[in-house]
Amino acid sequence: MKIFISILAISLFYSFADAQQPSQVKYFADKTQSSITYAMNHPLHSWEGVSREINSVILTDANKNIITQAAVSVKISSFDSQNANRDSHCMEVTEAIKYPNISFASTSVKQNGNILEITGN
Repeated sequence: MKIFISILAISLFYSFADAQQPSQVKYFADKTQSSITYAMNHPLHSWEGVSREINSVILTDANKNIITQAAVSVKISSFDSQNANRDSHCMEVTEAIKYPNISFASTSVKQNGNILEITGN
């Protein structure tokens, strides 16, 4: 069974300047406006689990007005599929006690107009 995770909305960021590198600015997600959703398909039914407890940051080069890095982390236990039994089973299958977070850190960010291609771990 494969789990596909899509970042639906990480928006309304607020920023502060990084004192060590003044040309870089960090933006953090507004947790009240952001969510991450996973979607599952089974021959009998489909469902989604949503988490609004996101920790994310993007780093920009203020001089070039481009995104240079991105990172996102969310606790597996924070996903809600509207079925407590399914959520418990998800935590069991993903070994959430041993690996409590889903994390992504970019290794490359390429911007082509309005399209971002972000690769990472």
